[in-house]
Amino acid sequence: MKWNGFEVPDKEVDRLVDALGISMAEAAELWLTDNGKVVNEEQEKANKQAEKAPRRYEHGAKPRKTSTKERKVDENKRDLLKIIQNALENSGNCTNFVQNNEVDLHFTAFGDDFTVKLTKHRKKK
Repeated sequence: MKWNGFEVPDKEVDRLVDALGISMAEAAELWLTDNGKVVNEEQEKANKQAEKAPRRYEHGAKPRKTSTKERKVDENKRDLLKIIQNALENSGNCTNFVQNNEVDLHFTAFGDDFTVKLTKHRKKK
């Protein structure tokens, strides 16, 4: 269907007519408006206001500064995971130990894979 010089899908017009109970002309106009083919005064006003609105830093032209903080290694957590690993090794049922930093310990036991994650909680104020 052609409306105001634009091709409007008949399926969409029929769907809008059935769903909203409006005429075919109104449905075609609504489809064109929704899909940005025709802009009314309200939309024009909203677009101008949006252009004037301040932009967030994330969307600006300037790139973000990258952080140069070095990651702190928690020796206490690393030691605790070593103690856990030694205990599991001594049990004789665990193999294939892989320690990721001081966060978790991955191993195989009884034919299944397991991961032990160690979390250090902050002190309550």
